[in-house]
Amino acid sequence: MNPDNKGIKEERKNLIDLVLGAYLSIRHPIAYVSMPITSGKILYDVLEKKGVRNIEELIKQDPNSLYNDIIKPNVEMGIMAADNLDTKLPPIAPSVFEAKKFRWSQEDYMSLWLKVIEERAEEMHMTDGWEYSNGGVQEFVRAMQMQFLFAHVPNASPEFYQRMRKITVFDLNKKELRLNDGFNKIKESILDLNKRGFPNNSLRESVRDLYNINGFFISHGTSASEWHMHMKYHLDFARLDKEMEEIINLKN
Repeated sequence: MNPDNKGIKEERKNLIDLVLGAYLSIRHPIAYVSMPITSGKILYDVLEKKGVRNIEELIKQDPNSLYNDIIKPNVEMGIMAADNLDTKLPPIAPSVFEAKKFRWSQEDYMSLWLKVIEERAEEMHMTDGWEYSNGGVQEFVRAMQMQFLFAHVPNASPEFYQRMRKITVFDLNKKELRLNDGFNKIKESILDLNKRGFPNNSLRESVRDLYNINGFFISHGTSASEWHMHMKYHLDFARLDKEMEEIINLKN
């Protein structure tokens, strides 16, 4: 993940910060709706149906398929989810924002949205199939890093961190997704993609980020106990550690 704009050119970084400033003008916590755009479960279903293994092969076979079969339905689904969201907070639908004419990369978009999540999100709502989306999984991981105080924001106050840790993640049925719930969803998608022969290295890297959080609390028992005192749910860190390690080391 690249929430700190590392590796992004200065001119692009300034543009990202400009857009971020517009979102920060919303002086109220928001409900961030995590939605795939160029990926998600629909991507792999289309690739399988077309008999290709990646987006490059898909475009070569059918230049219109990426937009018509993947991007368009993903965007429509995401906007509909945001419009019908069960929340009292103003929803943010990232698929509405489009910077193609500025040649934004996926890394640029992710840098922006991770910062918006850090700065404003009190809730995160995951659309169906998010566990197949590289970006959606990264956003879930970021929310967990915020909950567990693993997110680093330069010059942030203690009050800022206390606000960040209160972020709650839901599915579209308003069921809370905790770290173990999210991991189980990601695990299922990785096993499915592995079985179907699709690369899933990015998803496994995100599992490694969750594994690092989990590992910290295994090696710091007292800290884990103190953390549990402030959270509304408990985790079996030892069990999660073993399951995460198995997924990280799974052969693709």
